[in-house]
Amino acid sequence: MQELLVLSLAFYLLGLIQAGLVFFQKPRLPFAITFVSSLSGFILHTIALVIRGKQVERCPIALQPELLLFLGWSLAAYCIAAFIWNRNQVFANYVFPLAFLSTLIGVILPLPPVSPLGLRLGGSLLFPIHVSMVIFAYTAFFITFVTGLIYLFQERQLKQKRFKSILGRFPALDTCDSIGYSSMTIGFILLTLGIMTGIVWSGQRYGIYWHGDPIEIATMLTWVNYMFMIHYRVTAGWRGRRAAIVSVVGFTFIIFSLVGLKYLGRVHVSVG
Repeated sequence: MQELLVLSLAFYLLGLIQAGLVFFQKPRLPFAITFVSSLSGFILHTIALVIRGKQVERCPIALQPELLLFLGWSLAAYCIAAFIWNRNQVFANYVFPLAFLSTLIGVILPLPPVSPLGLRLGGSLLFPIHVSMVIFAYTAFFITFVTGLIYLFQERQLKQKRFKSILGRFPALDTCDSIGYSSMTIGFILLTLGIMTGIVWSGQRYGIYWHGDPIEIATMLTWVNYMFMIHYRVTAGWRGRRAAIVSVVGFTFIIFSLVGLKYLGRVHVSVG
């Protein structure tokens, strides 16, 4: 499995190089080469996750390295879809480095060959559905985060009247705002489903629906943050700079959840 992941990273590297060439306005690689390389890496990444699942006899998304590998896989899936639907690769070029980095960290972190007995989930589908929904939501929030950063950077450059050629390398402000809101809405729906399935699964497994551990709290804060953001966008017309700032702030809760999963909490340590 590890060899497949390393090989997939090698294929992903071409996508990373393409992102750098686009940013620095260098001659781009042919689209076909970038697409085939990225798709090959994604296929190998998928096979590696399937093999891991068979090795541990469960859905391979319980431990922190597995979560990072799955997050990288989700981001790579977004990039592949963007390559197919939008050949100018505008946002894929800014998301792909995140896919590469997440996968790389997942490969580097030590991964036990077999699962502790506590992670054998007895064939329950609720746990993999819960984690998958949360990670897919985080992937969508990654997109919102990236668009927020791009928006704030461009706005600052424009306010300071720094009309550099670098601005031509980014999407328009309205495009950033629109894609960021769409991704945030999708992420919010997925996170809601993830929280709901997690509560039901916890009740079935432990007889307790809410444990109050730090990871659960961080996840709920993430949910509340995006709920208020969507609410005020609809009711008060929050757009542009204010929406971008809130999306960046909300992303800190996600970082806390991903990084803190290994070190904080009781229940989530036992399953991650």
